[in-house]
Amino acid sequence: MWFRSLSILFPDRNTCKDVRVLLVDDSRIKIGSGERVLYVAFEPYLRRIVYMMTFDIANILTSLIFIKRVRAICGST
Repeated sequence: MWFRSLSILFPDRNTCKDVRVLLVDDSRIKIGSGERVLYVAFEPYLRRIVYMMTFDIANILTSLIFIKRVRAICGST
């Protein structure tokens, strides 16, 4: 439900060609009685969230999975 309400923040894949810089951050959020980790990739010049994803834990593996998916969407330079 929240993804639909925030869908205006996510560009279509055509906008990803304009991405110059990506800022990536993680944050712990509480969902119900549990805690999850939210990863967000943000493009500051376009002022757009490019990708976001949640995981149960934060470690190097989840970070690499997130970066790999962002690169698959936006490509790499």
